[in-house]
Amino acid sequence: MALHYCPDTYRPLSVPLVNLRVALGQAKAKGLVDAEECARLIRVMKRLNFPERSYEKLMPHAAARIGEERCQTLRRFLVREAADAKSDDAREMLAAMRAAV
Repeated sequence: MALHYCPDTYRPLSVPLVNLRVALGQAKAKGLVDAEECARLIRVMKRLNFPERSYEKLMPHAAARIGEERCQTLRRFLVREAADAKSDDAREMLAAMRAAV
């Protein structure tokens, strides 16, 4: 679950594979992609080294597979609605640690 980030601002420059898997799974659940499209897009992203994984890198592959109009809908979902699984997991862990102290 590697993340590439800007050393000056700590702003993420990549998307962890776990986030891509969760986000594309959510997109599948909403009917934005089907199961085969979801699996193919995950495979494409899995082949990339972690610093190269991003929603922007995903979009040309998505457009080639699902068309530009559906790709734009998917892009809006990923940017505005998709869960940040890695951050959510970290917050849950911190809450559990706080409760245990």
